[in-house]
Amino acid sequence: MARKKFNIIKNTSHGIDGFLEVLKNETPLQIEIALFVGATTLIALLEISSISKAVLFFSMFPIIIAEIVNSAIERTVDLVTLEYDERAKKAKDAAAAIVLVSVVFTFLVWTAVLMGEFVL
Repeated sequence: MARKKFNIIKNTSHGIDGFLEVLKNETPLQIEIALFVGATTLIALLEISSISKAVLFFSMFPIIIAEIVNSAIERTVDLVTLEYDERAKKAKDAAAAIVLVSVVFTFLVWTAVLMGEFVL
């Protein structure tokens, strides 16, 4: 079977379609995007170094990435079975853990940066 030729425009279009589909259908991602926008506004208003602003800004991306991965895993599990299965639950719980770990990571980064800027 011949491999499909790489097409940057088509591949980018698929990525955008996927992001918009998840954004449209997943309330957690909608909330996270709203928080991302609000936090970005806060970062712009803070009187801290440009490096600290960049660290705070980029530290939020793992949450968005994790939510998209979580959604992909949940959709895949649901495609395989809609009936309760302990293995499906474990897969979905592991996917949720990805989001949780990313939120903890971002919280710790924000705590460290803001303490470094305002406390130490």
